[in-house]
Amino acid sequence: MNELQSLLDKLSVISFKFAKLNEEEQFNIFPLLRNVSDEVNLHSQMLYALLKPNGSHGQGTKFLKEFVNVLEVDFTVTESTQIHKEYKNIDLLIKDKKSAIVIENKIWAEDQDRQLERYYVLIKGEGYEHIHLIYLTLDGHQPSELSLGSLPLDDVKLISYHGEINPWLEECIQLSSRNPALRETLIQYQKVIHQLTGNTMSDEQKMEVVELLSQNDNMLQAKLIADNWVHVKWHTEWDFWTDLEKLVTTKFKVLEHQKYSEENLSSVYHWSRGKNPWYGLMFKIGELLDTNVCLFIERGTNELYFGITMLLKGDRLITNDKIFDEYDKFLREHLIDAEERESQWLAWYYLSPYINFNAFSDENTLMLANKKHREKYLQDNWKEILKFIDVAQDGIVSLGGKKESID
Repeated sequence: MNELQSLLDKLSVISFKFAKLNEEEQFNIFPLLRNVSDEVNLHSQMLYALLKPNGSHGQGTKFLKEFVNVLEVDFTVTESTQIHKEYKNIDLLIKDKKSAIVIENKIWAEDQDRQLERYYVLIKGEGYEHIHLIYLTLDGHQPSELSLGSLPLDDVKLISYHGEINPWLEECIQLSSRNPALRETLIQYQKVIHQLTGNTMSDEQKMEVVELLSQNDNMLQAKLIADNWVHVKWHTEWDFWTDLEKLVTTKFKVLEHQKYSEENLSSVYHWSRGKNPWYGLMFKIGELLDTNVCLFIERGTNELYFGITMLLKGDRLITNDKIFDEYDKFLREHLIDAEERESQWLAWYYLSPYINFNAFSDENTLMLANKKHREKYLQDNWKEILKFIDVAQDGIVSLGGKKESID
């Protein structure tokens, strides 16, 4: 253990040195204007702007041709190739006379019911003979069975921001060598991708790490970490939920419905099939229209979030039913920037800062392994959740319902 600690200390020194060297390059316009995980308004928009042959980048079809090369699909870019964003809910669509590339762009958003299947049927129905379904994520993971519907996984090409988008951006940067403004914009966007994918080390820093690992038995110590990484992830998430449950139970009784468990976590981290990431902590905050109004803190395939869900006789209800319109209207009027109403959710928010146990690569998530950091993160979010509950319970009472008493 002393040898392992010594290795970690030396790695920390390398990280500190390069952090200091890079302090002058910290300015980046993208995080100032958008949330870096905003897949629609940042990433899909940026990809669309670069892929458009007539875009303001002035590179014609060069960027698009390089992108198709990276995808390694049978598609010929011509002057008549069209690019669409949010075409009938498809994030990005590249099409010519007989061929189409359908891109579903996922940063941390959840898969939707039969999403990929519906897009395939839609484009097939428009007469395209060759359809390439692309599922773009940070790490190249598979779409859920929910999203695939009846489509076989083999019909979907998996790509990632780390494996395909980053090399493509490198090519675009090279092509933009004579356009400083465009080149620097691409470099800044690439840094956002590096941040999201946990790939922030420079080549010089990587070489120093390699040199350090090649000394003595450091490689054996590093392998010890690598061999136990999945266990580190499992226990980090387990500690997160157990510590959060302690906070929740000071005010509310946790329900068994979709509650986290050892089996849930093991399905995510150890099973190749039958994964069940939709779990968390649910508790009743009141009653409205003969239905239990619950606050649910959930772990999906990506980010963690919390919000209002309705439970009746042990089943979650479809909250877009008209009977919940008045309650939804109240929440909309009193909660700022709440996410839009969905099939099983009324108002809802992401935990802040964002954490993603699935990717387990960003600093916010990794630091949850540290007890003090985890406790502060949970305390800060619990305060915001309690404020949310106060508003939600006011709405319940104003509409003739009864709020769950807090002892």
